[in-house]
Amino acid sequence: SIVQGFGSYSYVNAGGGICLYSAGSGSVVRIWNNVVYDFAGGGWPAGIRLGDADVILYAFNNTVYNNNTGFRNTDGVFVSRNNLAQHCGGGFDGSFDGSSSNNLSDHADAPGTNSRNSTIVTFVDADHGNFHLSAADTGARNYGADLSADAHLAFSDDINGRARPIGPAWDIGADERALAPELVVLGNGARIANGAAMPNLTNHTDFGIVAVNGGALTRTFTITNQGEQSLTVEAVSIGGAHPAD
Repeated sequence: SIVQGFGSYSYVNAGGGICLYSAGSGSVVRIWNNVVYDFAGGGWPAGIRLGDADVILYAFNNTVYNNNTGFRNTDGVFVSRNNLAQHCGGGFDGSFDGSSSNNLSDHADAPGTNSRNSTIVTFVDADHGNFHLSAADTGARNYGADLSADAHLAFSDDINGRARPIGPAWDIGADERALAPELVVLGNGARIANGAAMPNLTNHTDFGIVAVNGGALTRTFTITNQGEQSLTVEAVSIGGAHPAD
């Protein structure tokens, strides 16, 4: 998921992008493959925040950017692995479980073993909300831990649904940088899965109801390359029943 704030808040005493409070005794929460950004300003907004002593939080492979604090724990057990904090007032604040590892911060505060401190990550276009890792990045790529068999939160894909790893090791953060050309089609800003056969309102593949006589509806779909190598797109054809409609 992508969670965006308003950029600069006048004052936020608590909270932020993803916040856990009053979850209930013995709760176990798992958060992975998210981008959280623009929760900045006065007070204490954080990208991901735990404030409940009754909660165990497993937060893996998240990217936070331009928040007062990237990851904050004021209560509870916070296990942080493969998390990435950039352009925040502080990357990681509070106590983190001893099993935390492979985190990254541009401050000297990344917790756990094999973590990377005072490290700058290069994104494709962070100013415009594109937090895919750049082909030029040397900070996060191939420095993550393999969590495919993690006992508490096992997964093996990234925020885009790409299989991890691409290359010799996992990348830190929500994105796994693609090496080969990768064609991605977006509708309404949402990714359309390869081979998807079911129309969907969210990505505009469901056109709804249009009058046969004189009705018209325009949809724009964008073809992008999220790989490192050049992508060549030749003729584009429209198939299916009544493709001219």
